[in-house]
Amino acid sequence: MLVVVPDNDDLRNSLGGSIPYEAEDPSSALSDLIARVSDMHADGILQSEELGFTESYLDTLAEALAALTSVDGAVLVTYDLKIIGFGAKLKVAPAGTGTEQPSIVIYDPLEHTESATARTLDECDWGMRHHSAARFVLANHEAMAFVASQDGTVTVFVWEEWGDSNQYSSLVAYTRLELTMFDFAYDSLAFTSQVNEAVAWGEDTWPVGIGSGIK
Repeated sequence: MLVVVPDNDDLRNSLGGSIPYEAEDPSSALSDLIARVSDMHADGILQSEELGFTESYLDTLAEALAALTSVDGAVLVTYDLKIIGFGAKLKVAPAGTGTEQPSIVIYDPLEHTESATARTLDECDWGMRHHSAARFVLANHEAMAFVASQDGTVTVFVWEEWGDSNQYSSLVAYTRLELTMFDFAYDSLAFTSQVNEAVAWGEDTWPVGIGSGIK
C-alpha cells in the first residue's frame, strides 16, 4: 500500500509512533530525479548519455520504492514523492464507530453501463488493506491511498468535493488504475518510436510538440 500525504507534520503526527521505519529527513532523491528528467525533456534533451543514465537511475529508485510495499504496513510519501517511511500502521476508526456505514463512490472503467456506483463501504467486497485505506482517507481528507491487490488490480482512494461551493463531497475509489498505466506505457512506446524515427530521418519528422534540440 502506498499512501500520499501533505508535506507537513500534522498528518504524520496523527500516526503517532506507528511508522516503524521513518526517515529523520524525508528523502527527496526520487522527486529530484523526476524533476531533472522533466527539465531535460523540456529543454529538448531527448537523446543523451546523461538522460539515459538519469532515467535508468530513476527506474532503479522507483523499483526500490515499490519493494518497500512488500513490508507489512503502508509506504508514506509526500505529494512531491519525498519518502517519509514505510511499514506504517494506519490508524482508522473501527467499523461502526463514529462513522457507521460510510458511503463511497466507485469508478470502474470496465462497467460500461454505469461507470460510477455508490454504495456503503461494508457492501464492498474488499480485503482488510482496502478497507483500512478507505477509512484512513475518510478520516484524513488530504491523503490518497493506493492499494494493489494480489491479482494485480490497483485502486486509489481519494476524498473529492464538487459543486459551485464544494457543497458535495464523498470518498471516491478509482479502480483498475493499472489499465491507465498500460495506456500510458503504450503511448510512451509510440512516442519513443516517433522520436527514434525522427533522429534517423531528420528534424522535419519530429513528433508534434517537440522543438529543436536533437543534434
